[in-house]
Amino acid sequence: MCSFCGCEKVYAKGFCSRCYARYRKHGTAEYVRNSVGIGDRFSRLTVVEKLKNSQCRCRCDCGKQTVVFSSCLKAGQTRSCGCYQKELVRKYHHFKPVTARQKDVYALYLQGLSYQEIGKKLNVTRQAVGSIMKSCAVPSP
Repeated sequence: MCSFCGCEKVYAKGFCSRCYARYRKHGTAEYVRNSVGIGDRFSRLTVVEKLKNSQCRCRCDCGKQTVVFSSCLKAGQTRSCGCYQKELVRKYHHFKPVTARQKDVYALYLQGLSYQEIGKKLNVTRQAVGSIMKSCAVPSP
């Protein structure tokens, strides 16, 4: 078993072939050690499981699980499951629902439901929910 990534196939010096190639390219095992491990925390995400193809299953602080590439975690490109973006939208965009349908959609949106989940509850498509939200959106001042 590779001592760094947990791969079953050991190639040389305790590395799998991929980790050994990284070791040879960079001349140090420190580069390999900086890979993502179980329990590592990146912003709102905590690594729960390592998957194939350099992917990790992560648990967000909000409770949802998501699969991301480890390179995106290390680079800081992925910071949450998407809940942070929703928080920003709620914080900086203002909505003025007018019709009863808009009020229903907006109430479900404030509960944290996705457009698809709102569509299932109100028996409309996800695209229709997006159109309703767009029609009552007012840019923040």
